[in-house]
Amino acid sequence: MQKQKLGMPARIVNAAAAIAAMGFAIVASIDPAAVLPAADPTPGTEMYAWAYAVRAVPLGVVLLVALFGKNERVLLPLLATAGVVQLGDILIGADRHLVGMMIGGALGAAIHLTTAAHLMAARRRPVHRYS
Repeated sequence: MQKQKLGMPARIVNAAAAIAAMGFAIVASIDPAAVLPAADPTPGTEMYAWAYAVRAVPLGVVLLVALFGKNERVLLPLLATAGVVQLGDILIGADRHLVGMMIGGALGAAIHLTTAAHLMAARRRPVHRYS
């Protein structure tokens, strides 16, 4: 089995996607009206914004640490998880007619899941050692 390799450009693009997700989560938790079309957020809107931040920020931080850390073995499951979360954001955005959430989710999902697929393919490639 070949050792996983992830180049710096892929690390940077995935980091940017994670930072964007965390940024929107933080902004929404401070001022939900800044990212949602509702001009006057309800207590329920605020609670859901906090719930979004509570999952997006820790996942993003862990993904950032893994992207630039030494243990690449954790990248595949973290990238897959982050990608699935972004797919969920697409569905929520579609249900609520939030075009920005759908576009952001699609970009994040594409970045994270494509990178995860690259790492999975690298695991399956045989190592050719020439002596």
